[in-house]
Amino acid sequence: MASSLLVRCTGYGEVAGHTLYAIVAQDETSNEQHETQHRFSEFIELHAALVPLLSPALPAAFPISKSMFGGESVKKERVSKLQDYLQKVVSLACPEPSDATTLPPPLRSFLGLPTAVDPERQASNAHSLTATSLGNCCVAGQPTSADNSTVSSAAAAFGVPSEEELAAGVLAALPPDAQPGPKAAPAPRPVRKTTPSQPPSSFATSSMA
Repeated sequence: MASSLLVRCTGYGEVAGHTLYAIVAQDETSNEQHETQHRFSEFIELHAALVPLLSPALPAAFPISKSMFGGESVKKERVSKLQDYLQKVVSLACPEPSDATTLPPPLRSFLGLPTAVDPERQASNAHSLTATSLGNCCVAGQPTSADNSTVSSAAAAFGVPSEEELAAGVLAALPPDAQPGPKAAPAPRPVRKTTPSQPPSSFATSSMA
């Protein structure tokens, strides 16, 4: 049964002294196209990665010979052979027309297709995310450190002073005696010195009559 993924080799070009073959993978269901370019040696590497996955349907030897002379005729012949090869491996890896997600990761990457999402891994990630979110929630009605940070940021955006700024303003308004911290010892009071009174120069005497 044919796959819903149509793969074509549309031509070749020279880039930095290397021949690159253009590949277009089109999903006939969604009509999405993905374009890639690969050297001939990369097709051989792809085949080596697919043999353990698609054996014995896929032969161990790469079916297209590597010519020592890469003339224009050889390159044009490779275009049609590489297209036939890719269509064959896609049909082997994706026997159902509506199940292109079963393509092996090496083939998906080679064709530039999005990475398939494993349903079990996706469910596991969702469960872990939910558990983490619940762990960060408020406990017994008390906000977490993340909540406090969010509230502080929002308050600063509206010009509301923070608790530290309010405390600093209150302390600045207090009289020196009420400021927190070590207090200076009170200044000693001046001692008033008194001089003893001088005795009178003469005492009043009374005569006995």
